Amino acid sequence: LGFFATYSDDIDPQLSPNKSQATQPEEKKKGPIYTKPKDYELCCAWVQVSKDPAVGTNQEEGTFWEQILTVYHKAMPYPIQPANSLKKQWSNNVQPTINKFCGCVNQVGQFNQSGASVKDQLNRAL
Repeated sequence: LGFFATYSDDIDPQLSPNKSQATQPEEKKKGPIYTKPKDYELCCAWVQVSKDPAVGTNQEEGTFWEQILTVYHKAMPYPIQPANSLKKQWSNNVQPTINKFCGCVNQVGQFNQSGASVKDQLNRAL
């Protein structure tokens, strides 16, 4: 007790964890918000870069996403998004949704409904 009694006068009450100020959570900065039009442009940029025969898919990951960034910013110049942000949006939100839709399309295609067009099958998958 002697040790704590000696140094208790040195404790700053403003730094005490019991203050309500110290218990309030710190505001976190959120990244850019993606909307449907932004996701659409991201998809268009991804397809354009992926399907470009002059570039091909045999390129480094960083180069690939920098090219997507360039195409994306031609369509959506503001706000400026870093390539890493686009990549995360693609990987965490867009790609899983596309994969789920492709699974639905494959499942509908397995029914092989007589007389159904590709458009009919896509509508059924939706």
